[in-house]
Amino acid sequence: MALTAEENERLTRVGPGTPMGRLLRWYWHPIAASAQLLENPVRKVRILGEDLVLYRDRGGRLGLIGDRCAHRATGLQYGIPDEEGLRCPYHGWRYDGRGQCTDQPLEPPGSMFKERIRITGYPVEELGGLIWAYLGEAPAPLLPRWDQFERPNTFRHIAGTMLPCNWLQCLENGGDPRHGAYLHGHFYRYVIERMQAEGKEVTEEAIRFAFENDYGFQEFRELRVERFPYGQRKWVNHAPPGEEPRWLEHTIVVFPYMRGGQIGVPVDDTHTWHIIYMTYTPKSSIDVPDPEVVPYFEAPFADERGEPLFDYITAQDHMAWWSQGDITDRTKEHLAYTDMAVVGYRQLLKEQMDIVVEGGEPMNIFHDPASNVRLDHGPARYPWARSLADRETPSSQPRFAADTAQFSPVYRQLLDLYHTDQEVLARRRETSSDDGEEKIRRR
Repeated sequence: MALTAEENERLTRVGPGTPMGRLLRWYWHPIAASAQLLENPVRKVRILGEDLVLYRDRGGRLGLIGDRCAHRATGLQYGIPDEEGLRCPYHGWRYDGRGQCTDQPLEPPGSMFKERIRITGYPVEELGGLIWAYLGEAPAPLLPRWDQFERPNTFRHIAGTMLPCNWLQCLENGGDPRHGAYLHGHFYRYVIERMQAEGKEVTEEAIRFAFENDYGFQEFRELRVERFPYGQRKWVNHAPPGEEPRWLEHTIVVFPYMRGGQIGVPVDDTHTWHIIYMTYTPKSSIDVPDPEVVPYFEAPFADERGEPLFDYITAQDHMAWWSQGDITDRTKEHLAYTDMAVVGYRQLLKEQMDIVVEGGEPMNIFHDPASNVRLDHGPARYPWARSLADRETPSSQPRFAADTAQFSPVYRQLLDLYHTDQEVLARRRETSSDDGEEKIRRR
């Protein structure tokens, strides 16, 4: 059943004072990668419809404050990091991480005027190579320590793309477990056909993925949706028709908008920062290099002519989301059987909004440090978010080489780490086999 215009507005608008905006302000949100502050320690950011400035001062402290100086509205994105805080470039007014003005160097000696000046300031924390902000009412809850951000001895790299569409269009992709059969199978094949007709290079991995993998046309598959403590799970019956059901978990969505290694951050009503958080944890005892900052890169959105890219898997998802428009008109949609998880998650969002409107606390809010230690939200479906040791080698795995990871500046380093890990595991298996044969002979 399609939504009403009022329901669509309620689910999509994230600005201050809106029902969804009030709900989302209970949560911590990624606003930048730590690596993005290496080149310039001051960065303008937008989150939930608010324009802010993120900075790291010369003492290493992070701050997130309003984007205009309280003096004469100069943009603080051009501010100067101080030993403690950020100074406006116009007259040197300095602000700490709370937004409190702490110095006005051009005012008379002994002036207390600065104590009366304060702009917006929000708490920020770093976790897993991302910088997170809390825009809600004090006291702030704990930043959830989800497993992929906390797991020790893990190789990490992060991709991001700014998309011109509402956050809910990105999230609902996770509630659509069957779109891959056409979007990443038939559509991918059509893209390759067009590329070849235009004389463009097509990688072997792309061809293998589009023509040989499980995303090709498949018969009807039964679906199941269920709630779990952190959000919603989707299951697909992979048994052939007529056999006993064989339910395999497809994806999970961790409330409010994280699914597997993907995070669709609501920048405002019509823009989403789509993050792909990629991890690899070796199964052997080899040590993973520990960089000072987790690498971050922008996943390409368009070619040199400005035309949108469709030649890798996540770019095809992007197209499916932003081509719906800034905010899709859900009054005109016609939902079908495969959309049951989409319907279920919309209902979950409505329930949690109602809880907040009535003065309650929504789900996935943590206050006790003892219950916020490496939260395990279940296995991730996608190869960028789970151990590669359960798959083929990345160099021969079309999914890996045909998707976002291929653009990573540390992709070759990841492959080298994986191959080393596999060599160690192979030697262990050989040793174990030899020991077993020796014990048999002794008997």
